[in-house]
Amino acid sequence: MPEFEIILSDVNLLAGDNSSYVDLPFCVRLGERFFPDPEWTDMAYPILCMWAEALHPLQLGTSTKCRLNFLDGPWWLEVTRMEDALQIMGYSDRNMRKVEATARCQPDDLFRELLKALARLEFLSSRSEAVSDGLRNAVHQDVERCRKMLKNG
Repeated sequence: MPEFEIILSDVNLLAGDNSSYVDLPFCVRLGERFFPDPEWTDMAYPILCMWAEALHPLQLGTSTKCRLNFLDGPWWLEVTRMEDALQIMGYSDRNMRKVEATARCQPDDLFRELLKALARLEFLSSRSEAVSDGLRNAVHQDVERCRKMLKNG
């Protein structure tokens, strides 16, 4: 079983009226722990696109650390390039920087997982009646942009 996984569910998918987000059950698995929580709901679009942008310098080797934010709550992931792998730490408190969960994975595994989650987001958006045509097109364009960015890294 991989140490890091992005989990998106189509249960209770909601979309913003202003074509800016797709909100659904969304979490990551770090080792054996779900983070922030297996029932967590957040704005997968635009979060996954922000994560792709934040990870790109790490992929290019121009950075050794990046922060992947969730939009609701005090949750975020910190990804650090180590000699032989990436270390991913899930934090729950903006002030105390409390580590809730950790995992290690290979860079290619993390980027592959992100590309898989982006594809799932696009699929779920294309199939949901809650998502307007305008939002569906925006998701498609941003997912395509993120795919190109990560594949060219």
